Amino acid sequence: REFLLDNYVHEIKNLEIDYNDDNVKIQIHENIIIAPQYLIKKIKQLIQSMIFQTSILIFQYIKNAFILTEKDHLKLKTFAQNYHCEINKIDIETKKDLIILPKGKNVSTSKYITNQSNQFYSTLSMWRKLSISNNTIEIHKSYDLTVDITIISTIVDAIKENIDPKYGNGYFESDYGKRVLFIEWSPYLSQENNNQINESIKKFISTSIKQIDILCTNVVKTIAFATTDWENYNNRKQLAEDILNEMINQLGSKYYSDRSWNIVFLFNDEQNDFFNEFSQIISTLQTDRDGYEQFFYPISTISITLKASGNINISKCENFINDYMKKYVLTTIELNNHPFDPKIWNQHMINVYYKYCLENYVLPRIYQIDKQTTQKQCLNLIGSISCVNQAKQKYELMSEIERQRILPYTDISESDGQLSISPTQILNNTSESFNIILNCCSDDKILSRHLANRLIEEGYLLSIDYSDKIPSNIESKFDKTDLIIICFSFNYSQNVNCLTSLNSIISSRKKYIPIMLTRSSLNYDDDWLQIINTEELYYDSFREEIKFKLNEDL
Repeated sequence: REFLLDNYVHEIKNLEIDYNDDNVKIQIHENIIIAPQYLIKKIKQLIQSMIFQTSILIFQYIKNAFILTEKDHLKLKTFAQNYHCEINKIDIETKKDLIILPKGKNVSTSKYITNQSNQFYSTLSMWRKLSISNNTIEIHKSYDLTVDITIISTIVDAIKENIDPKYGNGYFESDYGKRVLFIEWSPYLSQENNNQINESIKKFISTSIKQIDILCTNVVKTIAFATTDWENYNNRKQLAEDILNEMINQLGSKYYSDRSWNIVFLFNDEQNDFFNEFSQIISTLQTDRDGYEQFFYPISTISITLKASGNINISKCENFINDYMKKYVLTTIELNNHPFDPKIWNQHMINVYYKYCLENYVLPRIYQIDKQTTQKQCLNLIGSISCVNQAKQKYELMSEIERQRILPYTDISESDGQLSISPTQILNNTSESFNIILNCCSDDKILSRHLANRLIEEGYLLSIDYSDKIPSNIESKFDKTDLIIICFSFNYSQNVNCLTSLNSIISSRKKYIPIMLTRSSLNYDDDWLQIINTEELYYDSFREEIKFKLNEDL
């Protein structure tokens, strides 16, 4: 009562005025409400809405990323009570939502990354959009989209909408406000030749647009075309092209170019091939103004509804619940240092990274996309703490690998004097750890460089250790690498410093793989002897037969 008297006397007076004809009297001091029986419940609800402030906290994540346990429910409820709040309800809803896929350059990269990228992209349900004057054209693989009006062309759809086809074409509006325009049309009616089908499509599209403009132009912005049965036409690609071209012509004309309409073609799950035909055609027609690509993916949303008396209480409760969710349930890491730098990241890499995130239940969200101020972009990684941290490490590792791959390599024809500047050729001196270290002799720089380039292309972080010029410091890097590849050769076997490094590697018990470097051509008799001697030294060093050979042709 004191809270109402201090804060809502004016609102309570307005309630009495609103219901003056019903002789409603609200006496807060006496805790009495005088009103007809049928109004008492409603008046109480209105007063309670003044007493209790409500707030809804929203958390989004990849479907199945985590489960809100009974322990979590109990803790959230306890937190709310500590701040004189109440958790009214916790709802969890999962539906297909849009995820932005950033654009990158289509340049060559490793076969592995390219294959993974293509595999991922082929599984996506892409959301395609075209911009025509002030209008847009989209395709959606769902009939659950909220639209202002739906255009149907088949008797099957008419029956679903409780429209009797015998009354012919027309505009219909249901009791709950759904608008439907029925214009019976089928590509089968004009399959005999291309001219007939083109004229039929032109008439169908123009009639539909014209009817909408006449009947409800002021209340319609999103216009959906149901594509039921269109996929059964024998030339789906041609049909999709003709429909899209005619729609582009109509929306770009002087009659409709200023309408700001959003035209959406709807497809169901059985129309995958037809959807892909539309998608591919739109993709070829898209320009830079059509923005980033987007795709549909199952996203879950937790909605926590709080109720409290007073804004201060509910604000404190919100902060505490947000903090708890971030620390123990669902965290967010922000990468805001120009994510997906176009100097490093190409489209295949971006696709592979998104594939990794989604497979590991991490939701990648690009925010503040502005072509004029791209430096303000940021990437949020949302998911469980462990998965998000792994996704962050994956991002950093992929960036480091690609940065290393695209850096100018040392010319393989450099003189030995130039090579002697550093016994260790590190392809990226900013790195503190490596997947692989190549331990080799600088006299074998052609083969070792070919091998290094190939490994980098396949996504490995790599350092080359030339051990022959001065004593190598490879021991200092044992703890920073996963594997050492020893490039054994005649040159290597004849160099004291290389053999010293070899002994250090073997005695360290670090995982290593020896490979044999050989020449592709043998011009002299003593080459045979050299090979035999080198192979014997190989066996003496590693106590095993040669498993891997690399020659100059590879």
